[in-house]
Amino acid sequence: MKSTCFVIIGLLLSACGPKAAEPRDQPTAEPTTAPATDTSGPIAEPLSEVSASFTSPLTPPPKPWHDLSEDEQKAHMKNVIMPAMKERFQAYDATEFAKFTCATCHGPNAHDVNFKMPNPGLTKLPHSEEAFGPFAAKHPKAVEFMMKTVLPDMATMLGEKPFDPAVGKGFSCMNCHTPES
Repeated sequence: MKSTCFVIIGLLLSACGPKAAEPRDQPTAEPTTAPATDTSGPIAEPLSEVSASFTSPLTPPPKPWHDLSEDEQKAHMKNVIMPAMKERFQAYDATEFAKFTCATCHGPNAHDVNFKMPNPGLTKLPHSEEAFGPFAAKHPKAVEFMMKTVLPDMATMLGEKPFDPAVGKGFSCMNCHTPES
């Protein structure tokens, strides 16, 4: 669970400052990227880059996430987000993520908390860029995976733009993780 949290943290770190990554004993393939071509949905800008080897499409919801009913959100999670993220996480580390379920991100009590995010069970993230530096240096591969794959792909599938520090808005690390105390 701890290494899973570090991987998920990297996703969040990508929008919050230097990213974190969990070193792996097994080598992982470096994904090659090609621009996604689906520009439908609430974002009119190009979608995030997707590894050419991934088959699950990055489909944004038909309307903003917060405007979807609970049933629509569940259907989008089940039919779009879960297959895409499972494929990406298992490509990153097939052993660590052999069992990829709702609990991977939402926690073991996902049903009890109605899948609420951010998940306080995930690794807490440092508050400052300075604190992220050492964390990212310790986990470079996971940080790269989170920054280049998970963060932009999740933002796309949620119909959000990635976090923009200039305006302080967008999908970021803190959509999934909580800060250190």
